[in-house]
Amino acid sequence: LSQRVAIVLAMAAAAFASVIMQASEGLWALSADWTLLASAWVLGLYEQSVSHDLVTDVLVVGDFGVLIGAPCSGIQGIGLVTTFLSLFIWAFRRDLNFPNALLIIPIAIVASWCLNVFRIVALTSIGAHFSRSVALGGFHDHAGWLMFLIAAVSLMFATYKIGFFRADAIPAPKT
Repeated sequence: LSQRVAIVLAMAAAAFASVIMQASEGLWALSADWTLLASAWVLGLYEQSVSHDLVTDVLVVGDFGVLIGAPCSGIQGIGLVTTFLSLFIWAFRRDLNFPNALLIIPIAIVASWCLNVFRIVALTSIGAHFSRSVALGGFHDHAGWLMFLIAAVSLMFATYKIGFFRADAIPAPKT
């Protein structure tokens, strides 16, 4: 591709991502509720006193509570991992088996959301049993980036290790 075409494509991708982000803002509250419910359920598997309130968006373990607002919904992580893996699929399209490779995107969405729930669960447990300042300070943000990296890198690796996604794993047609 020429440099001009690459620049136009990059600008189009950025504009598309911006439009998608604006359209997804309505999903934030719904996703935050699902994240809160899933986190409370997981915490209930091993914590003695777990409570949650969908009206106030608060999740409590013992005497430690966290607000699960829209930014905690996981939508940002889902958007990041979807964009990142979409670019990965496009960049390595010659190496990938289509349409199979497109399944990476819904897998990434589910993985990203589940990892976000794990982040909220870990944050709440850390705050309830270890340190409130660690939970609400650095762990909150750093764990989000870590979960993004785990999802993105794991799925990129999987596309090359699992023959279902690789173009070279397709048997040649018999003539």
